[in-house]
Amino acid sequence: MKVLLLSVVEHRSSPLLQQVSLEELSELARTAGYEVVDKLVVFIRSIDPKTYLGIGKLQELVDFYHTEELDGIIIQQELSPSQIKSVEEKALCKVMTRTELILQIFALHARTKIAKIQVELAQLNYMLSRLVGKGEEMSRIRGGIGMRGPGEQQLEIDRRLLRKRIHTLTEQLKKAEKGMQERRKKRRKHQYSVALVGYTNAGKSSLLQALTHADVLIEDKLFATLDTTSRRLWLTDGNQSLQVVITDTVGFIQDLPHTLVESFRSTLLEAVDTELIIHVVNSVHPAYVQQIETVQKTLQEIGAEHIPQILCFNKIDLLDTELYLQLRQNFPKAYFVSATTKENLPILREAIYNFFIKREKSNSSV
Repeated sequence: MKVLLLSVVEHRSSPLLQQVSLEELSELARTAGYEVVDKLVVFIRSIDPKTYLGIGKLQELVDFYHTEELDGIIIQQELSPSQIKSVEEKALCKVMTRTELILQIFALHARTKIAKIQVELAQLNYMLSRLVGKGEEMSRIRGGIGMRGPGEQQLEIDRRLLRKRIHTLTEQLKKAEKGMQERRKKRRKHQYSVALVGYTNAGKSSLLQALTHADVLIEDKLFATLDTTSRRLWLTDGNQSLQVVITDTVGFIQDLPHTLVESFRSTLLEAVDTELIIHVVNSVHPAYVQQIETVQKTLQEIGAEHIPQILCFNKIDLLDTELYLQLRQNFPKAYFVSATTKENLPILREAIYNFFIKREKSNSSV
């Protein structure tokens, strides 16, 4: 399926962030299996209530791409259902937003029962939010004064069915969460716990595999990991050994849709109910600073900002010497590793070991 990627921004937006956002949207499209024909930034002075980008801009877009066999347009920004309909009527192809694309990817990658429940719940909450606000539009086809038209009746039926299914899934998720909490409690009693968190595609799964030598799904795609994966890691200094359970978590992303944050809260809580967080950063990404900020913001939203962190820059084997030295200077307390070449992994293991030994000594002295 051939798609055009579109970002509609006001002139005051940062050019660098525009480019990075479009590249990320391109990666999301590739992950979903789409073929990207082109990427385009459209500048507007103000948002048009009917088409978002404006009739003139939309016409220019249609005229420019009229020879392309486009199957769809994916827009970075969140459009209303009526705005999407207006663009589709003019462009004569399917239009979807970034949020819909992310939901689609989550549905493709959901493998376990709990992940499937979380994805469906996110999809239904998103659909419900799109139905809200259509009452005025539907009321125009009323049968008469004081009478409900077929459009409004169907809208209410749709809302009721969605809310009923959402309630059912929420109850199922609560039961599943209780089981997860019990497992975490048992694990915490006997073993130390570490959570790998970071922006999507930072290499968390690769790092988990490199540290524990366990079989873990690794794909060069965004959101390849939706379910938490835990593996045992044995650490020793030659005299004393300890066992750590290290957990890979779902990747974060800028402006992660609220429905996903809510639906995946139980999975994200794996990062909260842990003793140490290893914040994995893709060191070769041009917007790594913004990605670090996004992860810290998400951790704060789920109440995990108080947990001790180790900042770990991954993929250093892909860095040139100058950038590598600059990163080490800018982040003197961070660790720099390569999950691919195993470079500096012993240093990271030592840091994890020292953290728990120090905590153990501190607790025993109290």
